[in-house]
Amino acid sequence: MAPFTIHQAIPSDLDEMVDVWVQACKEDTNWRLMMGSMTAEQEYTFVKSTIRARVEIGVEIGALQSWKIVDEENCKIAGWTSVSLPKTLTEEEMKMITPSRELPPEGNVRARDFMLHEVGPLSTKHGFDRTKHFHRQGSMVRPEYQRQGLMRKLTARINGIADAQGAPVYVSARAAGAGSFLKEGFEVLEWVDLEMGDLDENFRGRGELKNGKTRFRLLKREVGAKSTPERKLVEE
Repeated sequence: MAPFTIHQAIPSDLDEMVDVWVQACKEDTNWRLMMGSMTAEQEYTFVKSTIRARVEIGVEIGALQSWKIVDEENCKIAGWTSVSLPKTLTEEEMKMITPSRELPPEGNVRARDFMLHEVGPLSTKHGFDRTKHFHRQGSMVRPEYQRQGLMRKLTARINGIADAQGAPVYVSARAAGAGSFLKEGFEVLEWVDLEMGDLDENFRGRGELKNGKTRFRLLKREVGAKSTPERKLVEE
């Protein structure tokens, strides 16, 4: 395995982070559902506007951090993750770090709204407090680097930071991500299922569950929770 190192992401990493996201989601059916018939340029622009605050203004005001894992043989960013930090923000600061999430007409607005209105609120429902807790904000690994444990390394880094501050970490994840988080001390609090065909008939039955739906899980890691590499995600 190539040597990998972990570093905090900086503004000049933004374009490469966008590329990692786009490549990681190229075959992801839920992402393709939301992208609709958007062009590659439109997709790139949407992703860039979504994550810009995670390496720029959000970092400047101490509200967000992004961490990258780099393949030292070629200096490529193999993967990255972002996390919101416990901090009291003014209304203006919240506006500054909140992306518009506006899709062009070619995008699937109903798919985006499902994420915003059905998945997003689960954290607050289960006690998430932006002033007291950490919350993961995206985790991406290039396809050629997947299944090498790189995201678990990044997760361990975030967990160490959270433990040092005595704060829990929340995360929303689908099957592959949720399985990785379980191994790093997270517990599932709740989930919501989606039949993608209800938002676009072309995607009916193409989810990862046996019934053809896709599942979005909310997980939380308490301070000091230990890694359990033997744990496996079980469909319920």
